[in-house]
Amino acid sequence: MLLLLFRIFTINGFVRKIARKRRRRSEYSETSPHAAALRELEKNPDLIKRNHEHYEQVRVLDWLYRNMRYVYEHTHATPNGGLRGIRTAIKMVAEGQKKGYPDLSIDLACGGYHGMRIEMKHGRNRLTPEQLVWMTRLTEAGYYCFEARSAAEAIKAITEYVCLD
Repeated sequence: MLLLLFRIFTINGFVRKIARKRRRRSEYSETSPHAAALRELEKNPDLIKRNHEHYEQVRVLDWLYRNMRYVYEHTHATPNGGLRGIRTAIKMVAEGQKKGYPDLSIDLACGGYHGMRIEMKHGRNRLTPEQLVWMTRLTEAGYYCFEARSAAEAIKAITEYVCLD
C-alpha cells in the first residue's frame, strides 16, 4: 500500500507542495537484501514455489542480520545450484566452485571448532553424495556441520554453536 503525504511550506513567498511516499510498514522494514527479498515474498507468496530452501536461507540471514550482527558479519553463502547459463557455470567452476559445498558458512571459531557449515534442505530433499562427502570432510577437518530443514532449525543450531565457548 502506497500512501502519499503532502507537506506544504513557503519558500520566498511561493507555496511549495512536496509529495513524500511512505510505504506500509512491514515486519521486514529494515534495509538489508534479505529483508527486501522477504518483503517481495510477502507481496507475492507464489515466489516460494520451488524456492523453499532459498527463502529459508534468506530467513536465516535476515534473522542473523537483525539479532546477531557479529555472527552475521562472519557468515556467507555459497552459490551452488540454481539456473545459470553454461558460460557462467564454466566461469564458476574455473573460479573454484565445487559441487556439494554447504550453503552457509560461519567463519567464527567456537567450542573448539574452526567454524560452522550449514546445508539447507526442504521437504523430501536429502543430502547428495557430493554434499555427504563435503560434510564428512569438513567435520573431519574440525568444522561443525549441520543439515537444517527449516530456518528455525538453522537459527537454533547457530545459537547453540555460538554458545559453545
